[in-house]
Parts: sequence; structure tokens; C-alpha cells
Amino acid sequence: MARSGQVAEVPLVAGKIKIIPFWPDKPKSWCRQLEAQYRLSKVSEETEKYYHLLSGVDDKVLDLFDDEEESLSDTPYSGLKSKILKEYEISTPDKMEIIF
Repeated sequence: MARSGQVAEVPLVAGKIKIIPFWPDKPKSWCRQLEAQYRLSKVSEETEKYYHLLSGVDDKVLDLFDDEEESLSDTPYSGLKSKILKEYEISTPDKMEIIF
């Protein structure tokens, strides 16, 4: 664990969960990786998942969302995950434009 004023190196290990850095170009894959870590570590509580998710994203991602709003929700993890996926996923029309 990092001391005050120090930055922990990534990947972080929170309990048994290995949290990899966020993949902005592959948000769905990153979320699947995170979900796999939750299952392996038997983490099922929304709040615990939420805080693990927060520890895997950088300040650029966090700046896009209202942390206060999410943390007060009954489903903070699901809400923030949905917002991240919506923000970072490329829509099908955009994918077609990139391909062609």
C-alpha cells in the first residue's frame, strides 16, 4: 500500500483483486476483466465493486463523472460502469466509418 504522498504502481492488488489500468480503447474488455477478478475473489457487493473500479481508472476518466452522485446511489458500481461504457464505446456507425 502506498504511503501518503506516494503513488502506488499499477497493477494494483486490492485484497485478492488484481486491478489493471483502464483500457479506454477497449472499455468492454476491461470491464470483463474486472468482472472476472470480482468472481475469482468472490466480490459481489456494489459498493466494494465501485471502489475497486475507481482504483483502476485515472483522473481523466473520473473527471467525466460526478463521483458524489454515484457514491450515494444504491448501485454505484453498475451506474459508473454503464457511464464509462457509454462514454468510451465506439458506436456501430462510427466503427463503420473507421473501417471504410
